[in-house]
Amino acid sequence: MILLVSTSSRAQECAAAIEQKCHQSTQIAESPALAVETLHEHDIEALVIDESLQHADGGAGGLIEAHAGMAVPIYVNLSIHAAERVAHEVNCDVTAILLNAELLMQEKSLPDGAAEKVGVIRELAERMRNKFDGAPVAFKPCALRPHLVERSQASLRDN
Repeated sequence: MILLVSTSSRAQECAAAIEQKCHQSTQIAESPALAVETLHEHDIEALVIDESLQHADGGAGGLIEAHAGMAVPIYVNLSIHAAERVAHEVNCDVTAILLNAELLMQEKSLPDGAAEKVGVIRELAERMRNKFDGAPVAFKPCALRPHLVERSQASLRDN
């Protein structure tokens, strides 16, 4: 699922364009608080943040990103771009993430821990790319989001 965070009156139009272009369900959060709540309740793969939130509330992007877990943050400007352009940006950003992760995986001097993390990023970007292309996607387990790991560890300690 993709989460579009925007207070724009064009949010619904942009969400529909993203769904059509990326073949992904797209939900709208109209405030940073709703975005954080949605991030905790759903498995969000891409987090599309309207740049106007940065101007209205300087810390909104940072707050949302702090709760994003494995969701890929993508900044767009709904006030100056058409819905199709926003959808295109989301699609291009995922392609760029996949390409850069592939290139980074080829580095010989990459520490093992970093290589593992880049591998997770590459797998997530690849899964998103396949969904965007409309190809069937086989489920691949991936690392838990940091807040889920903390909850799991707390549960183990309590038992």
